[in-house]
Amino acid sequence: MFRRKIYTHHYCINPTMSEEVRVLHIDDEPDFADMTATFLERENDRFEIETATDADEGLEYLNKNEYDCVVSDYDMPGKDGIEFLRMVREEYPAFPFILFTGKGSEEVASEAISAGVTDYLQKESGTEQYELLANRIENVVTQSRAEQKLKKEQAFIEQAIDTLDDILYVIDTDGSLRRWNSRLSEVTGYTDAELSEMKTYELFPEEHRESAFSVAEEALSAGQATFEVEMLTSDGDRIPYEFTGARLTDAEGRLMGIVGIGRDITERKERERDLRRTQERLNLAVEGAGLGVWDWDIESGEINHNEQWAEMLGMPPEEGVVSIESVRDRFHPKDLPESEEKTQEVLEGKKSRYDKEIRRETTDGEWIWIRTVGRVAERDEDGQPTRAVGVNIDIDERKKQKKELERYKTFVESSSDLITHMDADGTVLYQSPAAKEVFGYEQEDLVGDNAFEYVHPDDRERAAEEFYAIIENSAKDSGKVEYRALGADGEYIWTESVGKDQRNTEAGGVVINQRDISERKKKEKRLDEFASVVSHDLRNPLSVAKGRLELAQEDCDSEHLENVEDAVDRMDVLIDDILTLAREGSDVGEMKTVETEKIIEDCWSNVETGNATLVTQLERDVEADPRRLKQLCENLVRNAVEHGSTRSRTEYDEAVGHGDENVTVTVGELDEGDGFYVADDGDGVPEEKHDEIFETDYSTSEQGTGFGLRIVEGIVEAHGWDIEVTESQDGGARFEINTGDS
Repeated sequence: MFRRKIYTHHYCINPTMSEEVRVLHIDDEPDFADMTATFLERENDRFEIETATDADEGLEYLNKNEYDCVVSDYDMPGKDGIEFLRMVREEYPAFPFILFTGKGSEEVASEAISAGVTDYLQKESGTEQYELLANRIENVVTQSRAEQKLKKEQAFIEQAIDTLDDILYVIDTDGSLRRWNSRLSEVTGYTDAELSEMKTYELFPEEHRESAFSVAEEALSAGQATFEVEMLTSDGDRIPYEFTGARLTDAEGRLMGIVGIGRDITERKERERDLRRTQERLNLAVEGAGLGVWDWDIESGEINHNEQWAEMLGMPPEEGVVSIESVRDRFHPKDLPESEEKTQEVLEGKKSRYDKEIRRETTDGEWIWIRTVGRVAERDEDGQPTRAVGVNIDIDERKKQKKELERYKTFVESSSDLITHMDADGTVLYQSPAAKEVFGYEQEDLVGDNAFEYVHPDDRERAAEEFYAIIENSAKDSGKVEYRALGADGEYIWTESVGKDQRNTEAGGVVINQRDISERKKKEKRLDEFASVVSHDLRNPLSVAKGRLELAQEDCDSEHLENVEDAVDRMDVLIDDILTLAREGSDVGEMKTVETEKIIEDCWSNVETGNATLVTQLERDVEADPRRLKQLCENLVRNAVEHGSTRSRTEYDEAVGHGDENVTVTVGELDEGDGFYVADDGDGVPEEKHDEIFETDYSTSEQGTGFGLRIVEGIVEAHGWDIEVTESQDGGARFEINTGDS
């Protein structure tokens, strides 16, 4: 914006060239220096020349006196003209300095320019050189005085701008702050150095940045725009501001950015709030706190009402008068007798007012709950009621919420899973009654304690990481983790916990759904032991069988040995699938964002596909365990190739796929965008066998183990997804995986 450094020096620059020009000339030859002074003063009677014979003397003169320009020789004893120039530049960065030398060369000129010389002139033999030197002096002094005048004017303008209460700013086309006045630093608390590194949008809360971008685009396109926004200070405070911006262009009309002002509207906002409060109070008084106000003329039977009264029942707001009969007709039959009884008690003076909850029918035929409160406002001389007034309150939503709350309460209190509500640091705020069944604690025992204190020390770090990942990662609002938790009897219990971030709701904090998985862990342990047995006790003899088979094939050539080899290979695959099911089961590792298109292509290259063709119509990412997702895709691709043969078959059961048919496998995105599918153009799966296809003993291939699709289903369930087999567009099999992340 308008913050930049202004260099000031203690040498004097006269305001106009009509005044005297004082020149300091340094030359080690006094006669030449005197002659130069004579000619220069003859060329311009405003010139006053003083001479020095070396650099040190010249610097001493320059520090004591006021000059407009320095003219220096190059070749001098002690310090040469370039060294003297550097000394001058250290003290006076912008002072006019002309190098007037008899030793002219490109090297000297280049060195002088690098050192910051203002002008460079080579000595000649004739007197014309003094006229040229005089012109050079006049030019550099004129330019220097103009620059100093401009700097003073700029300093004056910036000082004036800095005294403003408003923020003045210039934004570059890339959104960075280009210039600003001191008010911006004063308001935000950021230094000029910090502001120079910031983008404009960083001064606004995240929820307002999109609006700020839109307004900036409007200013650039329409020429000007205004919007109100809260501005962030370095301390995180928010100050309401109104910003007006206009398109900024250069002389040629090229877009340079946006220039504008920002005005603190705190006081205005407070006045507006006060005005709104006053208006709200007025509305509350006139319209019965925003409720349905009614006025019943008992003698005529007419009821006057405000717009809210009519809107509750779906009636036109302008319909301001209705009959008591039409009102009674809209009462729910079950509520009418009690309502009439309470109304009559008030009319007879037995009670001062009535307050009842009834159901009323809207013009759309819907029944809504309304609370109606009324009293007699006027009676005649005989004490008979002539006028009653009151209000109607729409309590339909409250009734629904109460019913919904009761439903949730019933669910939470009857669930066998433990529901825990914690704040952001892990402090237990509430636990459901299942705390007794799962851990043996009374419902209130752990309230106020930190939940992580009850997690097994070996699992505590892992559980905390998952919990705080939900808190700290805005893109991750839920998570699942298994760990051991301490029961009331002092024993640790294996549990599975699913956490859900509720900080953006009225409840706040995090809600944990926790269940006892001790039995599952025991089963997994037995499965792991079983897998070890399978891996050792079956693979070893199988390896011996393979070795013996190779020896037998070397000794003789028999078609029976080929059958044996097929059987041994199938047994090897069968053991691999059993180990996959036993060891990995329904577990998943770390969830990452996976490019499904790439993983499908990798799977295709890892599977024997023969002449099959892959068509990929999938361009989406999915949150998954990359290794398990790859297993899932490889099994689906292998299944499609092996069972998707397009040759004619009469029964799906009779299919024996070998991957050598011209089957086409298509991978694409579900229509709803919440998953993907793998399909082939074969004969498909008979509908009556859709429920059997994921069973472990189901296979239509002589080479199949029956475990492939069971593994697929396990991986799908482990991720919390759904899988369904349907018919593809070409009549083949289509497996749809719904990831639920649309």
